[in-house]
Amino acid sequence: HRDIQPHNIVFRPAQKDNFLKITNFRKSIIYWNVIENDVIYVPCESREQQGSRNYQAPEIYGDPNNEEFDPIIADTWSYGAVIYYMVSKQYPYNVDDIRSDDLDKEIADNVDKLTILSTNGKDLLKAILKVNATERMPIGFIEKSSWFIDAKRVSDFC
Repeated sequence: HRDIQPHNIVFRPAQKDNFLKITNFRKSIIYWNVIENDVIYVPCESREQQGSRNYQAPEIYGDPNNEEFDPIIADTWSYGAVIYYMVSKQYPYNVDDIRSDDLDKEIADNVDKLTILSTNGKDLLKAILKVNATERMPIGFIEKSSWFIDAKRVSDFC
């Protein structure tokens, strides 16, 4: 999707199940190479580019001529950043300081301060918001987390 943010998510309550739908596929790309059966990495964006920087993974910013990132793993970060914003009305880190050596610690400390979240919710956010993309929880594991499994309705997420 490459632009997951609150403005691009629609919530539809239902009697039995609630639904979240992602909208605005303007920046979306085909990210799968069927011949190689692998993800197509995309060039990094310069920090000056407009967009929803506060929801973007740190690795998407770099030299567009020499650096690439995995868009699936980056979307996982964005998903976590949206959850963080929904429960705190703040961003998980200072976007102007994305190269900080202590960014993982800053994010973990910020997540730990979220008194509205259960321990399972905090653990999930910390796993999603890992600065190193190779350490980040894969998107397919999120729905298997105890935080999601235990949730009966949207208000139970917190």
